[in-house]
Amino acid sequence: MKRDKLKDILQNNYNRGEWRNVLTFLSGNKNLLKPRLEPKEIVLTTQKATNIVKHLFELGTLETTDGVTLPIFEIELQDNIKIEYNKVGVNQLIKEYILKDAGKGAIATYHYADENKTEWRFSFISKFGGSEFFDEVEDVETNPKKYTYIFGTPEEHRTALERLYNLEQSRFRLEDFFEAFNVEPVSNNFFKEYKNFYLDFVSHLSSNDQCREVFEAESTEDVEKDIRNFVKRLLGRIVFLYFLQKKHWLGASDTSYTDGDTNFLFNLFEADKEQFYTNWLSKLFFKALNTPDRKNDGFDLPEQYFINRSLKESDFLKPNNNQLAIPFLNGGLFEEHQEPKAHKTLKFPGFLFEELFTFFNGYNFTIYENSPEDHTVAVDPEMLGNIFENLLEDNNDKGTFYTPKEIVHYMTQESLIEYLNTHLNNLNKVQIENLIKNQVKDGVSIEDLKSIENLIDKVKICDPAIGSGAFPMGLLQEIFSLKAFIHFALDRPQSDWYPADIKQNIIQNSIYGVDLEEDAVDIARLRFWLSLVVDEEKPKPLPNLDYKIMQGNSVVESYKGIDLSNVSRGNNVKIAELDRDLFGNIKDDQMNLTFDKVGIAESIEEKTNKYFTASVDYKPILKKEINDLVIEFIEYNIELRQNQIERFISQIETENKDASKRTKTQIKKYNEWLSIRETLIENKSELNEIQEKDEKPFFLWHLFFADAFKGGGFDIIIGNPPYIKEYTNKSAFDEFRNTKYYQGKMDLWYGFACKGLDWLKDGGIECFIAQSNWITSAGASILRNEILTRSEIKTFIDFGDYKVFQSAGIQTMIYLFQKTKEPSSEYDVFYGALEDFKITKTQLEDFLDNKRLKSTFFEKYYQSFKPSKFLNSYINFYKSSDHKIISSIDSKRNFVLDRNEIAQGIVAPQDKLNKKALKKLGSSFNLNEGVFQLNDKEKLSYDFTDDELELIKPFYTTNELKRYYGSSKNTEWIIYTKSDINDKINQYPNIKKHLDEYKEIITSDNKPYGLHRARNEDFFIGEKIISLRKCAIPTFTYTDFDCYVSQTFFVIKSENINLKYLTTFLNSKVIAYWLKLEGKLQGNIYQIDKEPLMNIPLYKPESYNPFIELFDIVHFIYSQKESIVENIDNSQLGLFFESVIDGCFYDVYFNEELSKSSLLITENVLNELKVAGLSKEYEKDKLDDMISRIRVLYNNMKIGIVQQRMRMYTVKSPNTLKPIIES
Repeated sequence: MKRDKLKDILQNNYNRGEWRNVLTFLSGNKNLLKPRLEPKEIVLTTQKATNIVKHLFELGTLETTDGVTLPIFEIELQDNIKIEYNKVGVNQLIKEYILKDAGKGAIATYHYADENKTEWRFSFISKFGGSEFFDEVEDVETNPKKYTYIFGTPEEHRTALERLYNLEQSRFRLEDFFEAFNVEPVSNNFFKEYKNFYLDFVSHLSSNDQCREVFEAESTEDVEKDIRNFVKRLLGRIVFLYFLQKKHWLGASDTSYTDGDTNFLFNLFEADKEQFYTNWLSKLFFKALNTPDRKNDGFDLPEQYFINRSLKESDFLKPNNNQLAIPFLNGGLFEEHQEPKAHKTLKFPGFLFEELFTFFNGYNFTIYENSPEDHTVAVDPEMLGNIFENLLEDNNDKGTFYTPKEIVHYMTQESLIEYLNTHLNNLNKVQIENLIKNQVKDGVSIEDLKSIENLIDKVKICDPAIGSGAFPMGLLQEIFSLKAFIHFALDRPQSDWYPADIKQNIIQNSIYGVDLEEDAVDIARLRFWLSLVVDEEKPKPLPNLDYKIMQGNSVVESYKGIDLSNVSRGNNVKIAELDRDLFGNIKDDQMNLTFDKVGIAESIEEKTNKYFTASVDYKPILKKEINDLVIEFIEYNIELRQNQIERFISQIETENKDASKRTKTQIKKYNEWLSIRETLIENKSELNEIQEKDEKPFFLWHLFFADAFKGGGFDIIIGNPPYIKEYTNKSAFDEFRNTKYYQGKMDLWYGFACKGLDWLKDGGIECFIAQSNWITSAGASILRNEILTRSEIKTFIDFGDYKVFQSAGIQTMIYLFQKTKEPSSEYDVFYGALEDFKITKTQLEDFLDNKRLKSTFFEKYYQSFKPSKFLNSYINFYKSSDHKIISSIDSKRNFVLDRNEIAQGIVAPQDKLNKKALKKLGSSFNLNEGVFQLNDKEKLSYDFTDDELELIKPFYTTNELKRYYGSSKNTEWIIYTKSDINDKINQYPNIKKHLDEYKEIITSDNKPYGLHRARNEDFFIGEKIISLRKCAIPTFTYTDFDCYVSQTFFVIKSENINLKYLTTFLNSKVIAYWLKLEGKLQGNIYQIDKEPLMNIPLYKPESYNPFIELFDIVHFIYSQKESIVENIDNSQLGLFFESVIDGCFYDVYFNEELSKSSLLITENVLNELKVAGLSKEYEKDKLDDMISRIRVLYNNMKIGIVQQRMRMYTVKSPNTLKPIIES
């Protein structure tokens, strides 16, 4: 079939005969299409089905070459039905009539009998969701998944044509069907091309002198950023209009908006290509879409537009006045004040818009957002959210990443389920899950449905880092879907169901959001406007979201020490008396309470409610009134702060008139208060200036969202907060450092989590996706304690090494907790762990299905959780069976390492030149050039004196240091200078000369000549154990030579335990298992810091035999380059003896169990060592002698009782040794 013919079929009304020809073409000459001679009509037996469908036919079957039979269905919809509004009914129809007797899936078309309704759909429907291609071992029946193309429209259908031709050329297997309907490449390809157009427009405006002058005339700080923002708005508005023209809302003949031009923008562009923006697009934006009260919504169009349209639409009639209807949209999307004053003079070459529109016309735009069960192969608002968010400035540097829709879907559903479960006493959680996820109301009464409706009508939801709005949008869809289900389940009439009004009420009453980036706020608002446009038959003004989705710094509600968070209501204003200690000293000089003047909070709440639906003329008036109230509120708080400071000063002056008699503390405080008094006036001026700007460095939660806090706070805080470490972006922590939640080495998202608890009402839910290491990170101790003492953890989903965010190599998790005044002493946590990071999107959905508790790639269980156990410590999750093993290990503890016996390696921020430093120093330097760390060649290039060589120490890395064995042959050296070096650097002229070259980039506390942290040198000398800090398996190295290492390692030195024994102990599987559950992990990577090392339950035996002997054997094996045993690699030979060491430790920890099972091996190992001449009496004297004895030992052990018993470990000890061995 020729491309033009296939395209013609896809662009026109559905025709059964033509569609059969398409299916014949797709299946080729493989005789795979089995059409019925006469279509078989399926009898619909329920009223719900007949309300949706006029006729349902089975047309035959289509077979794949891998043996899957797909029945073919044709569904004629009732003329008043829109699939998007009836997803529940359509899915139920699919289950009951289409997939009932199908094997793995089916294909179906949906169309209307009414020829005026040209749009029809082609869907591939799958029955299972277990794996990408439904492998039998993974088949678990779920809600049907529907993958759809929309046809019958004048679009080019480029993607559909390409995919259908690819399917025809394929081997025609089931997986080829999935590829034909895969929406992911559409998203990826669209984004790549969209970004290229974005860059082309930016490049034109930046490089064209006349255009650039327009932006420079605005006298802003960053012209390039202004240009980028202009282009983002321009393209965003155009994309928005592409969705609108799909609804026939642009260029309609009258205000019924039924016959608008679905290719309006391109036809308008063709009428005046070179002056398109100046003459038409800017007018369309600001004189039509943002201008109310135009007669009949009229908009003057050029004569050429009507000529172009007439050529394409034979029935098009040109109006006499050259006007067509363009709706007024309100909302703020098309407000001109955002643009440069001279923006209308901007000229764009015609080819830029022509290529942009050609690109857009190649895609199908749908205003219906995809869900995990329903995928339309088209550009939808969720995809746009992804695209726009990825264009935000320095997104990754700011720690923000777009959340995949599978994750959003899971988090929004789980949050809503937990919210309802908290408040519904008559229903259990399973019933609520069935209602939310499957819209099945088993056991749910009419009264229950009314209670649920009441609860979702008053729920308060906030995303404090809203980004493109994915999470609140997801909850909007969930609530809307649930309200639709309840409406019809209660047999309310269809005529009383107004989808757009329902959504608008949800947005107004339930949705709140904040983001630091103004761009993100614009994107989120756009998403919500599109969600309203979906459900409107005719255009109407969009709501103003200025006070629903707002710009600000979520974690800061203060300014330079002025607390702006506490807002009283009414006129009950009090000044708190100073709180003093036993000696009369002021305990807290920071104002604890701030208050608004009478009724400010109420006034702002009233005015922001009015603003939501205010007209374009009334908006600036209301906005000024609100802004004046905010300034009044801020000034009053400053006044209160001033009064308080004056009282502090007066108190000191009154109590101690003689300044010479004041204590040091009083003098310090007095001077601080004097300084604060001086700066308050300056702060007042700054705050008033900030209030006039679009972007603010704080957010007034309790003022702008006062309606939520009036009821105690939010019901749901949800989102993906930014991940920022202080050393990567110090300014992000400005002002937040003054809060009680700040601590060193923290991540900024911890602040969002702690603040989230403050924003929640009692019983409220916080659900975040964030980095998983907070449960063990030293910098998250405040966060852990806040969660443990103020909430109950309900769910913890650990993604391990799976990269949820493809652009970031971070380990992530989802938590859901519920705020409570008094957490239970013990409760259950639902825990899920993903064990395979190489999974498909479908497998990710399986993992996020709470009904599935076990798979080959994940595990889930309920853990009995005692929060008091983890207070001021790490948090760990593991099963009760694991707990029993851990208890056995802990019970053997009889020795601990002292804090003074462990030291971290050397911290030298500038060991070698990195890219950032190189950029600063210039082209005369080289990447990886040695600064404090030198290689052999660099060391030899300097004529170091003997005194200088005393400071240059052998330096070791993972190249030399392995498990058990470390090679003494180093190739790197460290300039080991301490904090006192700067006073005597002239004694070391060559070192000084070398470091002076890098003085500009050295940031050490002891700069420029001293290491940042040199450490106690004794740790690097003589016998010691080197511990690799981050490792796939615990890696402890015994060394008895001088060995200097970086902060990548910790060093253990102790005279209280044999270090060879301790090396075998720390490298054992018992300790690996303990560290995995009780230590610190980042994904599947161990992080063995000082605290875990000190907490390891060490066992010091009365006799170190056979561990010393086995250590010597393993250490020797790993030191040899030549194979010791023929045909066996030394690494494999070493692992064999490591497993013997593991067995001897099993004897120590689980002696009673192994004795009963006849699995003890230690005595047998001692005998074998004696037979081989490797017992403690043996003195190593010759290399060949050692090698021959190891061969004897190996050959005896591999067939003897030791190996026989070890082979039975997992069989005879499935509950103890098997979990350890397989961990």
